[in-house]
Amino acid sequence: MIAVKSFIKPCKSKQSCGDFFLYKERSTDSLIVAGDVGGHGNIEVGRVRRTIEELVEQNQHQDSYELFNVISQSDSVSGLGVMLFVGRIDNSLPIINYCCVGDLQLHMWRNGEWVRLGKQAGMMGTAPPKHIERYAIKLHAKDIIAVCSDGITDKYTEVFTDVNKPVLENIVERVKNNFTSKNDDAFLGLVSVENLSSMPVPASNFDFEARTLSEHLANSKTIDQSEQLDTENTERTAQKNDRYKSRALNKSLSISTKKVISKNLPDDAIKLVAVEASEDARDCLEAVFDFFEAPERFRLTYQAVILELLPRATSGAELYYHYNQLITVLSREHLQGIDILSLMDSRYVYYVGETELVAFTCDVRARTELSSKVLEDFVERLALRLDETAYRAFQAEQKRDHWFAQQAKLASMGEMIGAIAHQWRQPLNELAIRIQSLKYFVKKTEDLDAYLDNFANENMQTIKFMSKTIDDFRNFFRIDKEKSVFDLREAVEEIIRMQSVQLSNKDIELELRGEPVSVYAYKSELQQVFLNLLNNARDALISTDSENKHIVIQLNENTMSVYDSGGGISDAVLLRIFEPYFTTKAQGEGTGMGLYMCKMIIEDNLKETIVADNVEGEYGLGAQFTISLPKPEMVG
Repeated sequence: MIAVKSFIKPCKSKQSCGDFFLYKERSTDSLIVAGDVGGHGNIEVGRVRRTIEELVEQNQHQDSYELFNVISQSDSVSGLGVMLFVGRIDNSLPIINYCCVGDLQLHMWRNGEWVRLGKQAGMMGTAPPKHIERYAIKLHAKDIIAVCSDGITDKYTEVFTDVNKPVLENIVERVKNNFTSKNDDAFLGLVSVENLSSMPVPASNFDFEARTLSEHLANSKTIDQSEQLDTENTERTAQKNDRYKSRALNKSLSISTKKVISKNLPDDAIKLVAVEASEDARDCLEAVFDFFEAPERFRLTYQAVILELLPRATSGAELYYHYNQLITVLSREHLQGIDILSLMDSRYVYYVGETELVAFTCDVRARTELSSKVLEDFVERLALRLDETAYRAFQAEQKRDHWFAQQAKLASMGEMIGAIAHQWRQPLNELAIRIQSLKYFVKKTEDLDAYLDNFANENMQTIKFMSKTIDDFRNFFRIDKEKSVFDLREAVEEIIRMQSVQLSNKDIELELRGEPVSVYAYKSELQQVFLNLLNNARDALISTDSENKHIVIQLNENTMSVYDSGGGISDAVLLRIFEPYFTTKAQGEGTGMGLYMCKMIIEDNLKETIVADNVEGEYGLGAQFTISLPKPEMVG
């Protein structure tokens, strides 16, 4: 739980007050924006303050760094010096990310001791720093973050040291009454972390604080405040002590990273998911820790590390699972100088062999038996970014589509059996006639050896033709387990050979145009698509009275088209032609699944497109189906 108390004390009127402290709370995090617009008693100062408040209201969903830039780059801020603090607290970890520029006082009270937090010198609007630094601090139970303007004296911290258990309401009132300037606007904001049983309060000695207090992001440092020091010896000593603490803290953190060892990522590690954005990572990590169980301390720390590093890692992160360990891998180049590694025990961090990668590990155990199917389903659910309910609906839809595919395949088998009968009827008749005539010709032929040789050759040609037909049909019904590169023209010719007799019996002329085209797909699936389109074209031509019956298959480098001269498709039918169970054929003559299956295979399996249009072709008005082709993948 996060508790917040604050006050703003204008020196003249609220309309001209330049100090502001804003707090926005969401379910996952809390936003704090505070600052001081330069100038005293000027109505323009109040206008700029109100503009900043409006910008915060409009952009409160952005992270601290993005929101800081939105405010600092606003035209209304230009020309007026603005001291600005923007911070966001992740409520579940918890951790505060912030940017701070200007003469604001920024402290942390932890277990009876004050630590001055990092900030940048400068003034937004007049003399901003060249680069805005980002800071991050892991919060513990009972921590208090204090941010206030220069209208409050440095001695306000005495209010905390006077009591053993600071109460925010009492502190705010005492500071307001005793430590604010009478001639300047002033604000104080206090943020307290409460009831974090999973994150115990550390011991009160400084050495331990130096190891565990601050996890600043890359380039974070305490800016030398020597130009702003007063001449009094007591304040100079205090500043020196703060710089000593910061140097000791950074030194201890850098030592911890040297303990990281180098080893290889296990070869049999199972890749769970790849993430890029922090919000995506948060959702995926929640799903992972619902599936795997981990101690709360490890879980929170692990989430803190990943969520803090991802904004810097332009290539994102990858999550793996290997024998009760969750492994997250990031690019090493994004971690240069990041002392957030100190959050984790060195046993759980390692460099990945000779590569430019760093791995973070967390001990986990599965909440359910890890059969290959269970884990496979979980990995697929992560990839699809679906919750369990949505994923179950997705699986049900997949089963339905599989059933549709089976029905369409059975329908195709019926078509193929009819085609085999047509293909074999003529060669079987030829064999029967030759065998029946054999006895007669043996008696009448003078050159028996020549006749028998010719008899054998003719019959063998017929048998080879029939055998080739069987091979074509067998290949069509083969289930391809993997995609392959093949010549689409050859695959189309196989289907044409199987359908040639049926087409010629109906006086349909077929033309195959185009050179060989290499594609990368499931061969039998693409052949099934072509067979469905060919059968549709044949049926359309049979239903017409025209003697001009033509089918043209055109192969190009990136497309395949099937055109028929059957007069085209009505607009009403064209709108629904790819719907399941939609058919214009008579009852019992069509299932309405053929074109639906074509669409599923092309769009879902091959990630390509199929469209149907009416075109005025060289043989007249007709329907044309055009498919974009999956090109071969680069090899090597």
